[in-house]
Amino acid sequence: MGPEFLIMMLLLLGGLLLMNQFAKRSQAKRTAERDKMLNEAMVPGAWIQTFSGFFGRYVDTDGDVIILETPKGEETYWLKAAVKGVIEPPFEVVEDEEAVVDAIAADADADDIDEKFRELVQEETNEDDGTDTAK
Repeated sequence: MGPEFLIMMLLLLGGLLLMNQFAKRSQAKRTAERDKMLNEAMVPGAWIQTFSGFFGRYVDTDGDVIILETPKGEETYWLKAAVKGVIEPPFEVVEDEEAVVDAIAADADADDIDEKFRELVQEETNEDDGTDTAK
């Protein structure tokens, strides 16, 4: 092994170290830019998607924890690292108004059926107890 070989190895090692440092800086810059964009886009009411696929409306941030609201109104707590981005959920868009009206009517019928069922069960329970529900 001559001095040329050692010089060549040192140059290669120095080049690798420079490339490594450049890659680290550019990754840190991209991460900081992504975090800045996320923080600007996370306003109350914005839809947030997590890496697990959960969609929720942004409520508040507390340190490294963000609070997301489910469609039912319950608040859930997530680490900021779990946030994939500020994305509108891919809900189905219904363009047929008649289908919407039919679905609402069917739901109302189901509620009426549930209420009638509860009344029948209550009547049977009262009959079994010996109480008279007719007045």
